[in-house]
Amino acid sequence: MRAGDPGVHETCIRAPRSCYASCMRTIGRTTAAVARAAVLLVSSLGGVVGTTSRAQAQAPAPLDTTVWNASLGAVLSTGNTRSWSVSAASHFSIKRSRNVASADLQVVYGQAAARNPMTGQFGDWTLNAGNLNARARYDRFFTKNDAAFGAVVFRRDTFAGLDGRVQVQVGYLRNFYNDRDKQRLWGELGYDFTYDDLYPNPLIDPTTMNVLPGEQFVHSIRAFGGYDNHLSETVTFLTGLEALFDVLDWANVRLNWISQLNSKISGRLQVGLNFTLRFDNVPVPGTGNLDTVT
Repeated sequence: MRAGDPGVHETCIRAPRSCYASCMRTIGRTTAAVARAAVLLVSSLGGVVGTTSRAQAQAPAPLDTTVWNASLGAVLSTGNTRSWSVSAASHFSIKRSRNVASADLQVVYGQAAARNPMTGQFGDWTLNAGNLNARARYDRFFTKNDAAFGAVVFRRDTFAGLDGRVQVQVGYLRNFYNDRDKQRLWGELGYDFTYDDLYPNPLIDPTTMNVLPGEQFVHSIRAFGGYDNHLSETVTFLTGLEALFDVLDWANVRLNWISQLNSKISGRLQVGLNFTLRFDNVPVPGTGNLDTVT
């Protein structure tokens, strides 16, 4: 017979008077125990619900992002030298779920006037710097740290003997360390196809004076290593080194190294220092094998 059954009280009434008080105390203790159990159950359910609500409130925000930034720089020299140059760059990226698309553009243009040492007069302005670099890329992440990518790269730099260079790249990306709020270290491995439209056309080999083909095709293995560090809430550092190895001519190695140090001043305004190095072990005949932009 349970303590809550109606017959319990009647049984105690019919019991001898000496047992009545003991029976009632037993019923009281049983009722109190049931009440305490009910309170604990309700409290436990409330704690679970509260914990779930707090966990949902503290869940990280969606990682979908859209970023666009642009920079502009200029140099002007007067007096004993006369030259000017401008540089502009832009970066755009959009991330939706496991898909990332990005585009980059960099332009440098400059002119200078040479001074005649005999007369001290300056000549006409002539082009002394002019190049354009652009890239469009798509990444598809299969896990947080693994992705496949494809990219198209364009470069125009007549001083490097390139009227136009088009590269198509595909490969695999791996994040070795990825704390998106602090640091990221990653590597890439894949294939690069390069088409060069050489400048000038026809191109003359200065050593043999022979006419060279006006275009070339290069198949390369591509390796890349990158590092991104958010030094503070206002200062970031980004660097990456790309190596291209010609599979038909192992002496033909190309290196591209880019480093950026940016500091936010206020709001969306920031200052930065960018350095780009391009090395070609087998350059276009008549040109040097090293170019840098700061």
